[in-house]
Amino acid sequence: MKKVLAITAILFILSITTLITFSAVVNSNKDTVTITEKIYVGEKEIAEGISILSSTHYGNQLFWNTKYTVGENTQPETEYSFFNSAQTIENNTTYYYFEMNTDIRYGCDFNTPAEEQVGLSRIYKELYDKCKVGERIEETVYLKDVYEYYPIRLDINIPNIYWTGNDYENIYHDEYGQEKYVLDKFREFFRIPVFEEHKIDIGIGRDANGISIHSGTAEGSEEYDFFFYSVSAHTDDTVFFTIRNKTSYGKYADFSLVPGGYGIYSFKYEYKDILHYTGIQVETLQNVYLLDVDFQVNHMEISDNGKYLIVIGIKNNDTILKVIEIKTMSLVREIVIEDRIAYNFKLLRNTASGDYYHVLENIKSENDFMIILFSEEFALIKPANDGNYTLEFIAPQMNYIDEKYNFMDYSSKMVFDGNRFIIVDSIYDDELQTELCGFYIAIYDETGLIYYAEYESSLDINSKPNNYSYNCNPTNTGYKIEINE
Repeated sequence: MKKVLAITAILFILSITTLITFSAVVNSNKDTVTITEKIYVGEKEIAEGISILSSTHYGNQLFWNTKYTVGENTQPETEYSFFNSAQTIENNTTYYYFEMNTDIRYGCDFNTPAEEQVGLSRIYKELYDKCKVGERIEETVYLKDVYEYYPIRLDINIPNIYWTGNDYENIYHDEYGQEKYVLDKFREFFRIPVFEEHKIDIGIGRDANGISIHSGTAEGSEEYDFFFYSVSAHTDDTVFFTIRNKTSYGKYADFSLVPGGYGIYSFKYEYKDILHYTGIQVETLQNVYLLDVDFQVNHMEISDNGKYLIVIGIKNNDTILKVIEIKTMSLVREIVIEDRIAYNFKLLRNTASGDYYHVLENIKSENDFMIILFSEEFALIKPANDGNYTLEFIAPQMNYIDEKYNFMDYSSKMVFDGNRFIIVDSIYDDELQTELCGFYIAIYDETGLIYYAEYESSLDINSKPNNYSYNCNPTNTGYKIEINE
């Protein structure tokens, strides 16, 4: 025990010594951060007057806020602060969403009788009841024998309304506006028949160590493996959304029983401080905009002035942006970007534990611009208050112009001044791609990349690529771009 305490004490002293040593080195010139400029494309005059504000830290105890303005003989301005203990850096970003997903669950409650369970859970429990210790039972199940229509679930986080984890068998409040009432109405509205050919393999195994279960799409049924997810946007009182209408193999689900068919749907919501009241005015649920069945929606948002619903999706090999006036739900503008697909709007995966997806945005929208990232290029779109959005240009991303340049992504800071499109983000270590305190500035216009430069920070001088925790790093705030007129 004494040895353990001694080792713990040594490790603690070493960690403190590391911070003290680093702090001592930095504190000798604590307010001095030097920036080294390396221009690869263009002339300094293109970026002159652009200020980059960077926020960096070491161990959440040493902090530097540095302002660097591109120009002749300019020096960085730095505010330095030190704290005796690690500071919590809060991220106040709120992610609102409305999600409607397929509610097919793989597995069951082994302590609840089969007749009290629903869907595949009942089948799993029946197999379990037949399976003896030391055995394994497998079965191929046609989903049409379990479900008439694909079951759905709702997960909602919109202003003043939070409703998630609502397993159908565990909700009981069926008065107007309550959870079961609302979900029943959604299930009645979205009656999508199960594919006749959709089947899965499931299995149960029991041994002295416990229970094992598995599931997977049955051989020959892959093209009918249907699950849907929703894409949504909301105003102060209305949610707009649509759902996937075909399998990953292109087999179309039957939307003939859905009122209005395949399209963009909406419903009203409100906040009332009433027990069990969801705030969803489900009687307003309707199809408000008919969609071409070949158009797969991947992104929705509301314009800054609140007048338009912006819809971006894929049809064949084209990316299409639609501007729809909310008041009339009529198409105001459509931009077709031919032969380019905005990849990875949703990175889909189907696993034995259920269907789920991970959001990976390829669209960034600000007051003065919207970008769509393709595999090697990006498109810059300029919004307009009258809905007449314009495609400004399409250009290759920096790292596809030259692989030694850093890359742009959704998190990069960007500004469009009407002529120059400015991108700023961290430089990454070449070997391990760890994030450094230095940054790059890339500038585009309608002709393409006109400026690319990297600005190395003195805070990276002693960085250790193989031990990220010993380095200075950008904070969550990262960077801010100011254009000095």
